[in-house]
Amino acid sequence: MKAVSLALLALVACKANAPKKSEGPTDVVVVKPGAAPLRQVRYAVAKGAHTTVGLATDWKATAGEISNVLPTIVTTFDITCEDVGPDGAMHLRARVTDATAHEKPESAIAPASLAPLLDPLKGYTIHVTLQPDGRVSAPTFEAPPPAVGSAAAVGSGASVGSGASGGSSASAGSSASAGSGASNGSAAGSGSAVGSASSAVLRTPMGGRGLVGRTSTPVGSAAGSGSGAVGSGAATGSGSGAASGSATGSSSVAESTPPAGTGSAALTEQLTSLAASFEQLAIPLPTAPIGVGAQWKTTRTITQGGLALTSTTTLEVTSLDASTIGFTLTSEIKGADQTVTQSGIAVDLKDVGGSATGKGTIDLAKGVTTGELHFDLHSQMTAAGSSTPMRAQTDITIH
Repeated sequence: MKAVSLALLALVACKANAPKKSEGPTDVVVVKPGAAPLRQVRYAVAKGAHTTVGLATDWKATAGEISNVLPTIVTTFDITCEDVGPDGAMHLRARVTDATAHEKPESAIAPASLAPLLDPLKGYTIHVTLQPDGRVSAPTFEAPPPAVGSAAAVGSGASVGSGASGGSSASAGSSASAGSGASNGSAAGSGSAVGSASSAVLRTPMGGRGLVGRTSTPVGSAAGSGSGAVGSGAATGSGSGAASGSATGSSSVAESTPPAGTGSAALTEQLTSLAASFEQLAIPLPTAPIGVGAQWKTTRTITQGGLALTSTTTLEVTSLDASTIGFTLTSEIKGADQTVTQSGIAVDLKDVGGSATGKGTIDLAKGVTTGELHFDLHSQMTAAGSSTPMRAQTDITIH
């Protein structure tokens, strides 16, 4: 029951923070234009522009008396604008230069135990198109070129496809690693819960999308990716990843999904999550001219995996110059009482909701946002005659 509780909590968090593919116009509504002088704000990243961004995530979840606290996860992106189209669309390439877990006093999870999940991300490249109004295209992924003839390359069994990295019971998915009783000594920390703590870190904390005006497929629902994908070595540790390790050394690119041949459901989930976290570096902008004190609002109805939520976000401009926008934001998340199915169990959810607060700076010339975000989500879950309160808190710092 507690395992299902934490899995549902991760599901709620994922849906509330889910990204959206940004085809079509944004739904930004200007509440007030702000003080004169007013001007139109648009992203304008020059071809060849380069910047480095770090994203640090802290996550804590509770289900009744059970609590899970993860180490701080820091991901670093090296971002370059490869080209600018005639319509102003900017084609961005973001390479993952580092992804590491850092010790946190409140967490019983050893940062080193998350390395098998984080290390395969290094070297991957995400390609997106950023529109001047802040819309972001669906991502494509480019695998790092493998060392010619090396079984340790990205596609090989010794890397993300084998038990030695993405899925064996001795590494990311087992109870002997990040998802075991080492986290809190209970069933909630096992691979059958949220897919272990190492799975949750790459699913729930890296969201934040619906709260700033994006919705769509979540980073990875707790139902599918928790128990079967990262939670058990049998699912992610298959030898299917060995097929492409020693190919020609060329990188592979696949629209919206990780490259074929990686052989790891865990890596697939992580890359999708990584793309979602990268997308949150851009924020949808209003069409009308604005000034300091301007407010705009976005409202999203999110329906995914049987769970329905509504997120309403208000952003207020605190400063404005030629290339940057200082802002604060607040968001309210609501969900009606509803029933979803988790791991084959019918679960009644009540009092689903939460909030978010944040502040930061939008850099229109770099195409990124820096700042701080805090998410607090809660619900009351009833299943098999037992009721459990659930809460997830996520803190994201982008610098």
